[in-house]
Amino acid sequence: MPLVVAAAIFIAGCGGNGGGDEGPLAERYPGEAVFNESYVTDEAHDEIEECGFTDSEEQRRRFVQAPPADATGRKVIESFGEDAESKGTLEILQRDPGIYTVSCKPPTEEPAVDVACGAEAPPKANPQQYARPEEVTRARTDYRAVIHTSCGDIEMDLLEQQAPRNVNNFVFLAQEGFYDGLTFPRVVNNFVIQAGDPNDANGTPPDGPGYTIPDEFPDEGPDYVYGVVAMASTGAPDSAGSQFFIVVQSEGPAGLDPLYSIFGVVEESSFETLEKIATVPTKGGTGADAEEPVANVYIESIEITEA
Repeated sequence: MPLVVAAAIFIAGCGGNGGGDEGPLAERYPGEAVFNESYVTDEAHDEIEECGFTDSEEQRRRFVQAPPADATGRKVIESFGEDAESKGTLEILQRDPGIYTVSCKPPTEEPAVDVACGAEAPPKANPQQYARPEEVTRARTDYRAVIHTSCGDIEMDLLEQQAPRNVNNFVFLAQEGFYDGLTFPRVVNNFVIQAGDPNDANGTPPDGPGYTIPDEFPDEGPDYVYGVVAMASTGAPDSAGSQFFIVVQSEGPAGLDPLYSIFGVVEESSFETLEKIATVPTKGGTGADAEEPVANVYIESIEITEA
């Protein structure tokens, strides 16, 4: 769907002109869907209403005043129905000085995607950007999480005493729904599975929630063994944000440098889910998407519990 350059316009109570007041336009532009602020051909009237807008002089004035989408002067205005799904997109071009052509483009359907483990795709992700995480965790409270994925549930104990700021950050983002609908775009069998990139495209901004958080390493040094959950980062100090990884190396530590804050441990009862995710086929090769699964593994939601 074309880029929306103006806020979606919701019309209520605007009177139409019952098929358009064509005035001189029909004679000058026979058969064309054209309008100006005062007049509209029947063809243009039909295009406007097909996209869910109520045709009126006030509405046509809004179309004229909308900012252009590109150097051609084309205007793109999206209309939404009561169910918040797009009803269509109006494309408007200047035909002559003060005269505009209009056409209604039906909404573009999202292409079907393959989902791992025979699941269905959840609602589209809508992660927001924040200045900082809110303080949502409380002292003397034990926190746990269940990550509901396409391949099953991942139950984990959050290490709020070892990494209180990282746990607070994860709980905050989970409760905000930040992770809902995102995928595991990096799957390396017998190493790690990684998620939490707001656009599922590591290296393409934004790669985080709009802020970074401090590192929290245990005094004896982190041990990245099977089932450990840690924050991903650039490797620079205090550069973690929303991305996290789970170690799925079956024997011994994963061999990572001690640069990633450990904030959780997966329950043994969820190891089967980890194995399902770790063994999904990936694209392979030498490209940037080599570790990306062929079929998406989604985070459907994250449930946080307290005790």
